[in-house]
Amino acid sequence: MLFTLGLFLVIGIYSKVTRAESSDIPEQAQQTGYTVSTFSSTFTDDIDFQNTRQAGYKWYLEDFYGQPSANPEDFEFMPDGALVINSGIQGEIATATRYRPGKASRQWVGAAFGGGGYFEAEIKFDSAAVLKQPRKEGWPAFWAMSIEHRAGLPEEQWIGQDKGFVHFIEVDIMEYLYKGFYAIGKYGTNLHLWYGQYLKTCSEGAFCKVSLPYLDRAAKVSDSTDFNQFHKYGFLWVPATGEKKGFAQFYFDNHPVGKKVTWPQFAKQEPSAKLWPWTYALLDRQHLILLLGTGNGLPMTVRAVNVWQKSTQDNLISQPQ
Repeated sequence: MLFTLGLFLVIGIYSKVTRAESSDIPEQAQQTGYTVSTFSSTFTDDIDFQNTRQAGYKWYLEDFYGQPSANPEDFEFMPDGALVINSGIQGEIATATRYRPGKASRQWVGAAFGGGGYFEAEIKFDSAAVLKQPRKEGWPAFWAMSIEHRAGLPEEQWIGQDKGFVHFIEVDIMEYLYKGFYAIGKYGTNLHLWYGQYLKTCSEGAFCKVSLPYLDRAAKVSDSTDFNQFHKYGFLWVPATGEKKGFAQFYFDNHPVGKKVTWPQFAKQEPSAKLWPWTYALLDRQHLILLLGTGNGLPMTVRAVNVWQKSTQDNLISQPQ
């Protein structure tokens, strides 16, 4: 699939790829043909702590929306090399960021993943501390966003709609955000289709949103699950073809959680507030950046993040011209 990236120079596909040993590849990735390791990070020397915004890093101090980016002091390394994120809501790291801090610009630097894949992070956090914290203070999370929207690329425009009427995908792979009884043996997963003209189409938010129903987005695990120990949080994305539906499935320690979501190929449908079979088909036309963040005073430790795909053919690595 070809995209016109406007002011960007696409310098090629992600260069550090390896054919992983089959024993290292999750079974659900192997079954869908995702056997190429296109991204693998254990964080040592992977993060642009100096905020240079130059190509070559795997993680950046993200600030696409102009909020202050995280400070290097917000992070620390454990003796085993795992990364502890101590910062709050404005402490995200991502596989891409805006090239010029504090400027409205479509130029970005980093990596975005397209064409499907299996995405996984090994994470631990103090669940008891999260339950005591007000939700407005944030929560531990591993998620993905469309670079088409994050960088304001022309491809976020919904074809056939008025100028500025956009649509884009968000994938919440792990959000520990439930409270009280609802938090027992659960964490949040979700797919969001955001759409509309900013602060215009929907009065209740910046954009309109279609999300999974509650029963489909709560990942149920054992009530005895200890979130203070490392667990693997995964997301499998298989694009639709003319012959087969596409689908998404979330995973916890290599076991599927929540409902499998399917869709046909996207065919330029009209916007709708309803959840249709085609609602999340837009994912197949966009590229995801990965993000990690947590709430205020809620350290989250990440040991590794990995992506397996069929190839790097549909990925984007970009730096400004």
